[in-house]
This record gives sequence, C-alpha cells and structure tokens, in this order.
Amino acid sequence: MRNEIGSLYWVITHLCDSTCSHCYMSCGPGGQSLTEDEAAAIIDNLPRRINQNIILSGGEVLHPGIRTLLYFITEELLRKYGKRHIAIQTNGEFLDEAVIDECLEAGITHISIASIDKHHKNRHGSLEEKERYFREILKGKGLKELPSVSELTPENVEKNARLGNIIKMVAPHFYRQPNFSIWGANEDIWLGGNWARGRALKNGNVLMDPAHNFCRLWSGGLNFLKSGSPRQEVVIQLSYLYPCCPSTRVFIADVRYETLIAGLEKAAAEPIFRAINRGRPYNGAKQFNMQPAQARKRLKEVKNICILCDELLMKLDEDKFPRSPFKIYL
Repeated sequence: MRNEIGSLYWVITHLCDSTCSHCYMSCGPGGQSLTEDEAAAIIDNLPRRINQNIILSGGEVLHPGIRTLLYFITEELLRKYGKRHIAIQTNGEFLDEAVIDECLEAGITHISIASIDKHHKNRHGSLEEKERYFREILKGKGLKELPSVSELTPENVEKNARLGNIIKMVAPHFYRQPNFSIWGANEDIWLGGNWARGRALKNGNVLMDPAHNFCRLWSGGLNFLKSGSPRQEVVIQLSYLYPCCPSTRVFIADVRYETLIAGLEKAAAEPIFRAINRGRPYNGAKQFNMQPAQARKRLKEVKNICILCDELLMKLDEDKFPRSPFKIYL
C-alpha cells in the first residue's frame, strides 16, 4: 500500500458547548479531547502524503477550551505537509470576526458552518437569519463561499477533486484563497436522519431503512482502502482509526502508537474490511461462515446498515481489532 491517502477526517475533540439530539458521538461539555503530545504522535504516524482534504472536526473545534489545541494541530500539519488546504467544521457558536482572524492566521483555509438545521442551537431567530449572519461576517473577512453539495456521492466528490487539482495547477493562489460553506443536518443536504450511534440512536434521529446503504456514500466505508484516491476518506476519532465517519464498533488502529498506513494494511487483509471498502459489508459475512443472502436478511431485521456492519465486525479477533472505547453503540 502506498504511503498516501486521499482525504483525512480527524475528530480532535468530543468537547462541545451543546448536547444536540442528533449527535452520533454524544459530544458535550464533558467530552474528551486529545493532548498536544497525543496529537503530535498522531501527526508523526500520518502518511507521507494527503492528496486532497484535511478536515478537523469535533465536538466543537472553536470551543475556547480546545482552540489552542486546534491551532497547535494546524501548525504541526503545515510543518509536515507544507502550505496546503486545511478545513474545520464548526457549529459557529464561538465564531466572530476575531476568531476568523485567528483561524486565518493559523493557516486554516476553509470554515464549514455545519449547523443550519433544527438540531443545533439557534440564537439568531430563524435559520435564514442564522445563515445570513455567518455569510456576512465570513464574506466581510474576505472568504469566498463554496456551494454545499446536496448529494455527497463518491462520484461528486471525485469530480470536485479533479476540478480542484486543475485549479491547483493553473491558479494555485485561487485554490488557497480562504473560503467557507454553510450547511446542516437537514433533508436536503445531509443524511435525512443520522447514524445508529449516540444520542441520535437514543432519540430516534436515525434513518432506519435497510434499503439506504450509507456505506456507499461519501463518509461511508466505500474506498477507505483505495490508497491516495480522491474517493478515499480515512477517519480518525481522537486517536482511533475507523473505516467511516459512523465509527464502527471495532477500531483498526490507535494512531498514537501505530502508523495509519500499517493500520490500513492490517484491515486490507480481512475480507470483512475489503467488503466495507466496496460499500457492501454484508458480502463480508462469508468470513464468518454466513452467506451474504443471510446477512442481507439480517439487514432487513435490524433496518440499518451500520448495525449490521457492527454485528459482523464484532466477530473479529478482539486482540487484533479491539472494541471501540466510545459508549455510543447499541
């Protein structure tokens, strides 16, 4: 496996000012965060190249209790990879003109406001007013707005990545120009539900539809082993490596102590992870002496692809693939 990945989605904290009903990681005021030493060890164990996006998320990355860590991580990433695109996802509660200046000075080039929905707090009266407020202060600081993608399929992501590569070659200054996007967990833009995890599961904000295969969408498991591809997104929750944003009940590696690439190589040796890489975890059931038809029948019973995937992964050797430490699962 080449020493490179497509995109990295790294959740650096579970600390948050809110306890949103749809939060799949159950983030909140008591949420855990990395230390700077842990973050530095993880960065040392990241691959030689990250070809597309680095996205830092939470929790709430602009929380005053975590902002110093965010800027430390950004500085260390820029030290390792040179000047490049680094994005953050935020609910915007702590975002003002001074914080925008701090982000830009730290080398952050994209601010994604991911809270225009019914689940997040809103001190602006209406969602329209909230959206208008963020648009005005971000544009006022010179950031350019990017369109939100309504359907995050691997094909759309790959098209955007190809366009981004062309822009990097012909107009590198434009590519690095700070920009922003505004979206939220609503029917039009994100999931139309959430993953079977955390408070989302507890509160019923979960899409229970066996026909909906999130594994084959962007941020699902599809292509997580496709080394360096624009279609590949690799996910780290704090220090734990997963094949997807929903964060399976087993983790692949603790990137404080093992390189990310070594973890992916270990996963690639297992039929179940290769099936997840193809977006069809039920085909990995053969590793556990279960026919895919039986697994699809089980999917109809549990009604959610993530729940089925967890059941299969729990059959792996726990010494090789330890149980996830987060208390968010069924």
